[in-house]
Amino acid sequence: MRLRRRLHLRTAASALTAAAVLLSMPELAAAQLANTPWPVSQHDVRHTGQSLLVGPLFPSGTPAPENVKKWQGFDKIKMSPVLGADGTVYVGLGFSFCAITDMATKWCTRLRADVSGSAAAVQAPNIAYKGVVYAGTIYVGDRDNTLTAFDPDGNILWRYNNGFEGDIWSSPVIGTNGTIYYAHTQTFQGTGVFTALNPDGTLKWNYVIGWPVTSAPAIDPSGFIYLPASDGVLHKFQDNGTFTTRLWKAQIGTKITASPVIGPDGTIYVGSTNGLSAIRPTDGAILWNFPAGIVDQTPALGSDGTVYFGAKSGRHTHRDGCSVRRHHLVQR
Repeated sequence: MRLRRRLHLRTAASALTAAAVLLSMPELAAAQLANTPWPVSQHDVRHTGQSLLVGPLFPSGTPAPENVKKWQGFDKIKMSPVLGADGTVYVGLGFSFCAITDMATKWCTRLRADVSGSAAAVQAPNIAYKGVVYAGTIYVGDRDNTLTAFDPDGNILWRYNNGFEGDIWSSPVIGTNGTIYYAHTQTFQGTGVFTALNPDGTLKWNYVIGWPVTSAPAIDPSGFIYLPASDGVLHKFQDNGTFTTRLWKAQIGTKITASPVIGPDGTIYVGSTNGLSAIRPTDGAILWNFPAGIVDQTPALGSDGTVYFGAKSGRHTHRDGCSVRRHHLVQR
């Protein structure tokens, strides 16, 4: 099977989350995320996992004690941190959502329930909707099935909930007009409810997928939205303003728990129980599949199109063009 670009696939014996320094790529120009090094899960609405920052450099190879700072929370941190425009770190732990500045607590506000293993999303400043300006709003879901909007001072602006028997494991993303996209595991309407809210917390539309969703939606430069469900099906949606249209669905594996990644040419990369797959955006056709084991983490995309991911597998593999060379086995 021919590939249009070199693909380096690295798998390990257990699910791994890699920390890498990656270069920036062009992003959806009108997306209304805050312009920070990391405003949302996987950095941007395409989930590339890239950042403008190159990371700290220490001449000795290791940081000195004075260069290592920590913040001591009061419960388990299960939520991935995100950054505000002023460098504030936002993270959830226990039943609270906290803001941290210079590794000191700025504020902590109690949620309705325990946080999920997702991430918040920070909106760009000065977003106007119906005559009201929303300045740097932060959106976060919890296990009470509630999406909460905070202002930068920790005040709750609004909450959205449509049935408490469910959770929000899906990290929200923010679209071109300030629309907040995410998914409930279930609501009064059914299971796997894909939801779009206006910046004031009013419902724009929702779509019942029928299976629980733990993935975050990804948005391509044309504004199309891609969202997998736990049954291994990837869905493509179009936001029509007051309603949505599902353009296609594609069976990728038997289960998907991670989020899709969108390449610069529009190709969608998604992991599943079937390994890593590349999907054609126009019709959902599988361009290729690499059976690396169970890929239950979101991949990261390099500036040259290289895809990096971790998998539950016992082999270390390098794929270049049509060839597959297994260098060695990794036992953990």
